[in-house]
Amino acid sequence: MTAARKTIVAAESGSLWKDVVTAVIGLVADARFNVDCRAQLVFGIGQVLSVLQDWNELGQMLSTFVSRMEEPIQPILQALPAQPLGSSAQKKTRDGKAPLELKLYIASVSSVYNMPPRDQGVPKPEKHPVLAVVEQHFATIERVCIHHTQYEELMEQVCLAFSYILGFSREFVPSSQIFVPMMKLMARCCEQHPQPYYMGLIRSVIGFFAANANEAMDAVLIDLTGLFIAPIARSVASNGANPQSMPPPISGAAYEMMAEAVRHWNLSLLGIRNSAWMPEVLDCTVEALPRLCEEGQAIYERTICAMMRFLRNVLLWGDPETSRGDTAAELVELQKQAQAIMAERDLRGGKVLPRLVTALTRLLAAAALNNPSRGEVVPSVAEVFRTLLIGPFEYPASQLIVASFKNLPGPLSGALTGEQEPQRLLQQMKMEKGDTRRFTKTVVGVAEQFAVVLKKSQFAA
Repeated sequence: MTAARKTIVAAESGSLWKDVVTAVIGLVADARFNVDCRAQLVFGIGQVLSVLQDWNELGQMLSTFVSRMEEPIQPILQALPAQPLGSSAQKKTRDGKAPLELKLYIASVSSVYNMPPRDQGVPKPEKHPVLAVVEQHFATIERVCIHHTQYEELMEQVCLAFSYILGFSREFVPSSQIFVPMMKLMARCCEQHPQPYYMGLIRSVIGFFAANANEAMDAVLIDLTGLFIAPIARSVASNGANPQSMPPPISGAAYEMMAEAVRHWNLSLLGIRNSAWMPEVLDCTVEALPRLCEEGQAIYERTICAMMRFLRNVLLWGDPETSRGDTAAELVELQKQAQAIMAERDLRGGKVLPRLVTALTRLLAAAALNNPSRGEVVPSVAEVFRTLLIGPFEYPASQLIVASFKNLPGPLSGALTGEQEPQRLLQQMKMEKGDTRRFTKTVVGVAEQFAVVLKKSQFAA
């Protein structure tokens, strides 16, 4: 494929491709042709441009392509109101989908990707050509996005386009002036019509750049994470499992983004130490966990499991073993910060650790009647319990675990007897904490015992 593309741009001493691409651009902009055919031509143009070694030529032709694709959308842009309608905007097309010309325009912006490595000795430019084109045409891109957030498939396409662009130009993104405006635009769009693919984009961006440990980029990433997760955490904590307030796909994607962020030590340290939103998100998460399971485990399973990964990652950073002997000052500080926020600091609802253990126990009780051996909720609970027992939280967590089982309401407070008596159960969990499979099996057994007791009480009633 790459060889064929290079043959095209080399034909007739490198002059033929310009005429061919210019002619094809004219076909793509012609509304008389079938839209699927035009979309395929967009793909073809991008594939040819992507192998150009001269990035100045690439940027110029791509900019020409995008400018040409602006012409068919001018009637749409001219009819827009002066200010976006925001969440009150309604779909106006007959089929409820975005105008095709808008989708082709976004496709033209992201048409260049799958770029092969450049030849050695070719000078490295200051800007990536695709980022430069996005910067040049950003005012139009912004208008297209902010006035059409009600069209889900269009905005999902925008998120994918931005993800592709940032992914293959990642070496140039930290110094790019357009990166932050792109992310702020997505935040504004998400605020108007929340959808899970916005969080998916931020999760991808975190994956692209967090490992570089660049201070300026880390600050941007942690601000972005808070911008998206904080309102969702507040909504989930205040409204429980009300699908009208926060649909499960959105909360699930948001917490998956959050779990990815705190997987990186540099973002975890920055978030715990410097951000105002991290303590609030922790507080809201612990508050919401058991209620989500009690009111809608099947609906919110993805959200619950992502919440558990988020909490477990924070707990792991409090364990010196996670650093594998690395005594760097930043990692030592992260250990102290993680231990403090989980066990020492008083948040709005109180200290996290005792509330977390209570929440885990309530999750087991709530999951009992939903076939505990299936699904991921109970194994996720087991992983958090195991993390509590293998690190610096072991001693306080041990006392809290026994008390939390004894304080369960109704028939469950006496459900654990004999070998599963809370104190014996704790000792068994401590012995098995080195074996994930056995530990999980024990916790699943507790949930199954709860299920038996609950069913007996129902029959007795």
